[in-house]
Amino acid sequence: MNLDEFRALTPWSFFLPIALAVAVGVLVANGLGAVLFGGSDVDEPTADATEAAAADENGKAPAAVEAGSVQATATAKQPAPAKPLPTLEPVSLPGPSGARRDGEVRACIGGTVAVRAENGWEQEVVNDAPARCIASSS
Repeated sequence: MNLDEFRALTPWSFFLPIALAVAVGVLVANGLGAVLFGGSDVDEPTADATEAAAADENGKAPAAVEAGSVQATATAKQPAPAKPLPTLEPVSLPGPSGARRDGEVRACIGGTVAVRAENGWEQEVVNDAPARCIASSS
């Protein structure tokens, strides 16, 4: 390629073929995915439609079917209640510089409780989550 041919190239001469290649690649990948992995889930009947068809066969009225499916859906979506988690109110602690100045063991850094360690601060964890706090000084 000589210098005159290089000057004739524009940014569009690169962008358009690459954009076309990407678009065709995405379409081919989606088509292969549909063929190999079974297509979309849109054509499958939902659980409510299956329950309604079974209820119609059993002789229930459509209103009863709706009430039953709504109740079944509501109970299916809600997990069994576990023991309630304790709610921890954020404690008020001094900030890192105030805690260092006063010799405190705990400080509020970034909205979480930090405990003094050998070489700095470690985050305090309660129930696998950082303990929350409110800084009373900076």
